[in-house]
Amino acid sequence: MFDEEDKVPCSECGEKFDPNQIGRDGLCASCHELDPTPTSEECDQCDGRAVTNICGTNLCEDCLEHYHH
Repeated sequence: MFDEEDKVPCSECGEKFDPNQIGRDGLCASCHELDPTPTSEECDQCDGRAVTNICGTNLCEDCLEHYHH
């Protein structure tokens, strides 16, 4: 087990974890699941270019402004 000073902070939430619990992207498992990178280039709501992913929905900037999850 790692001591508190050996733990590494998640680059997103800042919570500290054992080094083997942080992925190569610097994110803990919870933050990694919330990765906002779009899974496709097209928005799921219109024909625009996706810029983010919220709860599995790819959104362009315009649709993001009006999206409620």
